[in-house]
Amino acid sequence: SLKANMEHVTALNEFKLAQVTVDGHARTPLAAVNERLNLSQGMNIFDVDLSLIREELLSLPWIAEAIVERRLPDTIYIRVREKTPIALWQNKRRYQPLDETGHPIADETMVFNQLMLVVGVDAPSQTPGLIQALEKYPVIYDKVRSAVRVGNRRWNLILNDPEDGLVVYLPDTDIEAALERLERLNEEENLLEKDLKIIDLRLKDRLIIRTNA
Repeated sequence: SLKANMEHVTALNEFKLAQVTVDGHARTPLAAVNERLNLSQGMNIFDVDLSLIREELLSLPWIAEAIVERRLPDTIYIRVREKTPIALWQNKRRYQPLDETGHPIADETMVFNQLMLVVGVDAPSQTPGLIQALEKYPVIYDKVRSAVRVGNRRWNLILNDPEDGLVVYLPDTDIEAALERLERLNEEENLLEKDLKIIDLRLKDRLIIRTNA
């Protein structure tokens, strides 16, 4: 009936957007979120395209996942999960954080002094594996300031000081075995505290050390 239709239209008109709630954002400014959403107060909440909003949110540099819900009568609720930076990639003169999967995050504005610096064209794809290995040897990992890819094949670790620190040559394969060996030598000889320039772990059956002297 006409009356029933009129009631239905009136009911729909009562669902006007009054607020947008965003949870989980730390590195993503709210202004950047609002700019992407293009929502206006008072619009019909059923006119809001939830999947389009989700797509827009996922195109922001730090956002890894987004949930978008209509909470009647008047709220759009958004929960985001941001990417975790695991290292800072130096590529020519640019510095970009890398996420957990080794993908560069398109944000060069933030300062990450606490992150390990990685250098090399193929460093991003190789960084998650390196960090996974290093996490098992926290005494060493704690001292690593930067890691440089050599010939797209292997890593050099630079400890204590990113410019002038102790350089550890890791082998092409089985990084963990080399790190385990280094940790054991450090426990026995306090190797990482000595005034050394290079520790070469590339050969399994020998250790080559160069001192600063």
